[in-house]
Amino acid sequence: MEKEISIRTNQFPKEIIEQASNSIRSYITVLLYGGKVIGSGTFVQYNSRCGILTAYHVIEERIGTNLFKNNSAGKLGVCIATNYIHTLEFELQHIRLHEIGTPHNGKYNECGPDLVFLEILDKYKLDTIIAYSNSLFWDISSKNNFVNDCYEDSNSLWAICGAPQDWTRDEMPNSNFDKVIGCKYLIDFTGIEKRFDKDGFDYFDITINHTQNDAPNTFYGMSGGGLWKVSLSFHSRTGNLHDLKISNTIFSGVIFYQIGKANPCILRSHGAKSIYEVLPKILEKSEHRS
Repeated sequence: MEKEISIRTNQFPKEIIEQASNSIRSYITVLLYGGKVIGSGTFVQYNSRCGILTAYHVIEERIGTNLFKNNSAGKLGVCIATNYIHTLEFELQHIRLHEIGTPHNGKYNECGPDLVFLEILDKYKLDTIIAYSNSLFWDISSKNNFVNDCYEDSNSLWAICGAPQDWTRDEMPNSNFDKVIGCKYLIDFTGIEKRFDKDGFDYFDITINHTQNDAPNTFYGMSGGGLWKVSLSFHSRTGNLHDLKISNTIFSGVIFYQIGKANPCILRSHGAKSIYEVLPKILEKSEHRS
């Protein structure tokens, strides 16, 4: 029987934290509109369809979904992680918006649902993302087995990731990209406070308790960011912390709401069922209609 790992997050070896952060960082993106950070997201793909999974209110409140539906000439900035954070600008008419979860009363609050998939139709710039960067698309196809894994907390770390607006500044672009921004991703390791289901979606509440001196003043810009599970095991049976290894990393949720303004606070996210069960069903329906 595998030894149970029961230690505080701040006691994990630095190498484990760095390895986990590196495995997550490639999937993170930041969204900009009008030159401003509007939220975070995760590069995902379902079969051959690639795009960004984020919170619905990031798009509706800060751009407006009608601009996507009416073939607007506006542009959405999508950040790509290379040695710096480069931005490609996509015309809204080259992005297909899939409404995964919208609030029933039209008001965005802790009740949700709050989830959208932005399918990238511009193949040239999609190839640019892949060719010039370290960015990857998390494949959600045929991964329903991840749902059960994300409802188990033993021997695991939980990480939130995104880019707080407080940590963003402009830089000079180069020839391959439209813009470069100085942006530090926040990848913070924490724990799950609770989980629950409502109206066909699942929700994870994540505890945030910042002790770092450089912690952001606000989580603005983190909406739409990802929740990841990092499963751990031991190289040997000694139980020594230096024998810890990462056995798996799983994209597990999308952040959409902050509960409380104090430190600590709660970030609420959609969970694994919303990603691996609800999202594929909606994409399958849209494929049959098109």
